[in-house]
This record gives sequence, C-alpha cells and structure tokens, in this order.
Amino acid sequence: MQVKHDPKPGWNDDDESPRSPAVTPEDIRHATRELTDKIGLGGSLGAISSGGARISRGVGFHASREGARKSQIEPDGDAWFGSDVSTPDGVTLAVFVNAQEYNNEDMEEGDLLFGDNSDDTSNVKFDRSEGQWQFRLGTTVNVYMDTDGSLHAGDVVLSAAGIRLPNSLTSWFQFADASGNYTITIAADPNNDFEFSNLATSPAGLISFFLKLGGVTSKVFGIASDYVTFTKVPVWFNPNGEDIDFLASGDTNPYVFSLNAGLNRIEIGKDDSGQTAVHILDPQGTSYINEPGYDLDLIIRDASSNDLVSVDASAGTVTINGALSVTGSLTGGVAAETNGNVICSVSAPGGVSAFAGTIATLPGGAPTTLTYNITSGQEGAMKPTGTTQLAKMVLFNTTRGTNALISDCTTGTNTLTLTTNVPLGWTVGDTITIASQTVTGGGYSWVDMKLTSGPTGRHALFVNALITSGAAGDETSLHPTATYGGSKRAQLIAQVAAVQANGFGLIPLTNNTFSWAWTANSTVITVREAGYIA
Repeated sequence: MQVKHDPKPGWNDDDESPRSPAVTPEDIRHATRELTDKIGLGGSLGAISSGGARISRGVGFHASREGARKSQIEPDGDAWFGSDVSTPDGVTLAVFVNAQEYNNEDMEEGDLLFGDNSDDTSNVKFDRSEGQWQFRLGTTVNVYMDTDGSLHAGDVVLSAAGIRLPNSLTSWFQFADASGNYTITIAADPNNDFEFSNLATSPAGLISFFLKLGGVTSKVFGIASDYVTFTKVPVWFNPNGEDIDFLASGDTNPYVFSLNAGLNRIEIGKDDSGQTAVHILDPQGTSYINEPGYDLDLIIRDASSNDLVSVDASAGTVTINGALSVTGSLTGGVAAETNGNVICSVSAPGGVSAFAGTIATLPGGAPTTLTYNITSGQEGAMKPTGTTQLAKMVLFNTTRGTNALISDCTTGTNTLTLTTNVPLGWTVGDTITIASQTVTGGGYSWVDMKLTSGPTGRHALFVNALITSGAAGDETSLHPTATYGGSKRAQLIAQVAAVQANGFGLIPLTNNTFSWAWTANSTVITVREAGYIA
C-alpha cells in the first residue's frame, strides 16, 4: 500500500519526546528567540523543532504527540490531520493540493478526504472535478451531493423539488419495527402501481389515514388484512357531480353494481356487453327489477326463511304465500267466479277427516286402482261426493315419500281410484295416509286438496264453505298448505244440528293446493268457488 505522506528520509522520530507536552504559543516564541540567537536574522537551518513540532527542509511541518504523528503539511501544500497520519486508518482529514495516488486511489488537485478510503470503510470525499460531496464505502460512492445541492442515493434523489424514486422492486421507503424488521414499506413497482405494505404480524398492523377534524387528529380511513374502515367522515363519491361512474365487480361478473352518473341511477348487474342494466333504481324516474326481461326469478322471504313472495319470470306468475293485508282497494286481478262443479265435498265421512292404512293389493288390469287395509280413521273421508269436483284429495305413501291424487273411493271393496297410474315403486304393505305432511296443529286432522281444474294457477280463492252436522258445534276449517297458524285458519261452525251453515273466506293457494279439516259429527261438508285473486 502506497501512502504519499510516509516519513521522508532524514526524519528522526526518535528525537521526539515520547510524552512531549502540547506546543504552546510561548514555546514557539522561545524557539524563535533561540533560532535568532543561533543563526542571526539572515542565516538558515536544515531543521528546527520545539516540543512535538518540527519544521525541516524538504519535509515541511509535522506535529507529533505521544509517539504518533498528528498532522503533516508538506512543502507542496498537501496536508493530513488525524490520530496518526502515518497510516490511512489514522487520517481524519486529507487535503490534496496536488494530483497523486493515495492509498491505491487517484486523487485530483483540490480533493478532500474525510476518513479512511480503504475497502469496506466509510468515508466522505469532496471530488473537486465533479463538484460533489461523496459518501462512500471504500472508493464506492453510495450517496453524493451534486453541484445543485441535491442528494443522490442510487436512483433516489432528494432535492428542493422533493423526493424522487424510480419504479422498481428495490426502491422503497421502509420503516422498521422494534425488532429492526422492515415491515412497513411504500413503493412504486415497475408496473406503475403505487404500493403501501404493512407486513407486521405481532401485532398485525393497519394502513391508516388521518385528518385534523375540529382541532383533533382523527383516523378517517383504515385498511386491515380483511376489512376497510371509514370513520368520522362520510364516504362521498363524485362530490363535484361529474359524469364519473362507480363500479363494483364480482369474481366472474365485472358489472355486479354500478352507479351510472350520467343517467343518475343505480344499476345492479349488466349483460356481458356491459351495456344493458338488469335491475335499475332511479330516484327520479322509473325503477325496474329485471328490466331486460331475462329469465330471472325474484323471492322475498320472511324472518324464518319462508318464501313470502315469489316471482317466476318464465311462467309470468307472482305467488304470495304469506297473509295478504290490503288497506286500500284491490283492482284488477280479482274476479268473482262460480262453477257448476264444487271444489270439494264429502257426503258421508263417518267421522273426522283422517285415514291411515296399508296397501293390500296393487293393480292388475286397472293400473289406476289399488286396495287398502284400514289401520285408523275413516275410509269415508276419502269418498268424494262426485268425481267431477275441481280439487282432489292427496294420498301420501309415507314409506316411499311420494304421493298421488284420489279420484274416487269404493268403501265396500276398499278400493281407491287414482287420477293417474299408481306411482312406480309403490309396493304391497306400504303405509298410506291422507294426513297432510305440511299442516299439523290446532287439534284438527288436516288433509291436502289439490286443484286439477277450474281456477288453477291462482294465488288465492274466495270460497263458500258449507257444513251440515248431526250436532251443533261441529266445524270445518280451511288453511294454507304451510306451517300451521291459528290466524291463518278460516273456520265455519254448525250452529244447529242437521241445519246447513255456510260462510265465505279467502284461502291462499300453494301450487294449487290448500288444506281442509272437519270434526267428528259432520255429515256433509262442501267447498264451492266464489272467486279468486289471480
């Protein structure tokens, strides 16, 4: 290693006192008087020293203390200052008046060096030719101050214009946690995406934005790993009222929700082209559900997840399964209608509306019939007054979980005639019943009646119910084919024995079906059509 300011020949450090005191102005005046006494005013000497200071021809000035050279100024103007300027690691400041090689580095006239320029050692250099203050490791410049006062660290620039970083994966603003881990970063990547990252895990961190509101600094927006929060202030999109839409996309549908600023409306769902809105909420015009007329159904449910209102787009029907309360008048879609055939009627039930049994035989030549064994109830409950009635009683095979409709019952031979062939899978010994599988309760034996002709496809029926009973107090009741509720039941009570009582009621339909019941002494029970709600 070459060091320009190594001790020159003839320099005798042994002449120095190993513990010489610091040079004082009085020392210098004393040395000057001695020098004048010895050589006179016009004489000359090869060297002169006093205390730790020494001046010599060809070497210049040098000051030492405790055996270490502290400073050295050579005759050509180069100078070193430090704890021991005889080695690079002891130099604090080096002034280069002349171009030269110093510690394996070329120095130019006017350069300054603070510290040691050896490999892997931090130092600062003023490069006169570049006009830069350079912050280095060895001779590698990591940061420099340019002639305009800006600081450069790689591609990062700090100047009066602000901080400039390139779009890269390695240029970040980084913040360390208490353990020294860089968990929070701000960057712009090569795709021109501006990124905020908070990778802290213990505890998990947020990305938050604060404003001073009413003199108090408050968080107004925050991003966590699984949610976004807005606090203190309303979220206001497009406050200037420009034609700028707001869009929310789904996984496969990019148009799940949009605020169409130009049309002043909210649109839910669009077709694949993104042009036709499916549902429209227009506060100043007409709002639509399924505006283009797609095959999209609509269901409104109650608190128990039951379907209250169902809109079948392909069938063009609206079904109301709950109680319908109308405070105004109903216009359109409501019709008074009578029919020569009754909806349903039983003339000799023999007791309450109940029957259970098993299949005795299955059809041979007549595939719509079967015979039965009676387990409980009355077979007369299954015998209609006539086979032309509009509704048929439902027969359930609880062994198979399927059902069929009864057209007629011949009690003398225990034979049931169905409206269609006996369902596949029904077997001798299967349990059959007319008990409703939907409606139970109120102390009644409910049966289901399904309309097969007449006012089918309606939401509700206006009915005229009639009962003749052998004893006063017997009754017949109608109920929607849904979970039992006393308020849903339409009831007719026989007031006098053997005298017919009649009344009117409105009964909702579910898939053309309603439920019916009567008590023990009823002799003739009939339900006629009076009208319907379409």
